[in-house]
Order: sequence, then C-alpha cells, then structure tokens
Amino acid sequence: MVARVVHVVFGISTSETLCQALAEDDRPEEVVSCADNFALGPIVPMDAAGRLRGLTDILGVYDWFSRYEESLVFGNAPFLAASIAKDIQPVVWFSRRDSRSYAGFLWWLSHLGEAPCEIVDLTDMLIVGDPAGDRLLPPHLAVSPGLVPPHEMIRLREMARPLLPEERRRYQARWQALVRENAPLRVIEGTELVSAPITFFDPLLLSCVVSNWRKMSRIVGEAMGRFYAEDLHQSGDWLLFVRLRHLAETGVVEWAGDITRVHYCEMRQWEKADS
Repeated sequence: MVARVVHVVFGISTSETLCQALAEDDRPEEVVSCADNFALGPIVPMDAAGRLRGLTDILGVYDWFSRYEESLVFGNAPFLAASIAKDIQPVVWFSRRDSRSYAGFLWWLSHLGEAPCEIVDLTDMLIVGDPAGDRLLPPHLAVSPGLVPPHEMIRLREMARPLLPEERRRYQARWQALVRENAPLRVIEGTELVSAPITFFDPLLLSCVVSNWRKMSRIVGEAMGRFYAEDLHQSGDWLLFVRLRHLAETGVVEWAGDITRVHYCEMRQWEKADS
C-alpha cells in the first residue's frame, strides 16, 4: 500500500494557502491543520476542558475569546487521527522563528513517537519577493509558514526531508521541558522556544503607547511590526489585544471609547500631574 502524503500545519491560513498551491500544481496530497495554539496557555492538563480553564484563568473571557474557544471545544483528537496513522506519510511544516508553528510541531512530535516523518523547516529559508509593479521585492526569510505566498509553497514543499534521529530526540526533550514548566506562554528566544510569563509582551505594548491618543489596533499593529523587523512571529494580534485591554482596565494606560472593539478605542500614556 502506498502511503498517503499528508501535510501537517498549524493555523487555518497556512492550510488554505498550501491547499491552494497543491491544487494549482495538481498534486493529490492532503492537508490537515491544527487550530489550537500551543504557544499560548498552560499545556497541562492537555484535554480541551483543561486548556479552556487554563486560558480563562490567565486571560479572562473577553468578547474576542470566543474565536479561540471554538477551536478547542472538540479537542485535538481528530487532528491527530488525521495526521498520525500507519497509512500516512506526514510532512510537517514549521519554523523556529514562529512560536505557534514551532510549539505545534513539538506537541505533534510528542504524539508521533518514533514513527517516520518529513519536515519542512522554514527557519533559515529564503522566499522570493512578491511582485511589486515590474520588479520583484528582494528575497527575505520565510519566518512563518503562515506568511509564505502560494507561489512559493510548492518550491518549499520540494525541500522536505526526513527528520533525523538526533533532531527528534532534541525536539522531544525540548517539549518535555516545556511541559514540566507549564508556563502561560512559550516564545522564541534566538531560534529556540522558551517558557515566558503572561506579562512577557506588556513592555513592548507599553513602548507603543505614546502621549497622543492612538487606536488600540494601531498600537498592536506597531508591536507586531517590531516582531517582523526581528524576523520573528511571536504572537498573533488576539493575545496582544487581550493584554492591552488588561493594561487599560488596570489603570496602566489611559483609554477612551469602546474597549471591546479595537477600532473604536483609543489609548495614551497618562498625563503627568503638574508639580
């Protein structure tokens, strides 16, 4: 029996882009995507109910929290069943510059055990710049599978290679260490995944709040822009919005408007009292 090639990715946008690229190249290969984000929240216990309780405890339940809750309510068993089986040849995509895909890969590998797999490690891969008028933008690091355009996916798919035994042991040991620490966050330090407190991004967010009023969305956008300037994908906008809201509601920054709607709330530094 010929094994089915199944691409394993972490995040809906990556799945959609890769499906589009495979279809355009007429490749009969499958794609399965895990919606959970193992860079965020406690990872013990790992069942869906435990993950939701842990996330609620460290983040609180906000209006945009329901988006993430929907991805956990059914747990991860269907994803594992679709990506780990005897008749499957898995090809897993990740980058050690991207906290979500790296954490997802480590978690998935802990379930794969010693079974063979191929990897597409984008950590140091360059992608061709997107067209800009009559020229191409210069090549740049892929950073994250979720940032790779469809026209580059097939070329990168050809870079897939078997996971080496020493790599497997190192990656599985890293995940075991992260599980023991069970921190609120996992972030990229260099090109390694490390545990971090829930307040990790607060100093960055505060550095983007100025004396003039700025929309929440602009503050978060600037913070994410600084990640990309360092060739990292540390967090999605959702977590940064949650932390910025926390800073506002606890009086660290001044805010005005509807704090549940990021485009309708503005923030600034507190004005200093006259001496």
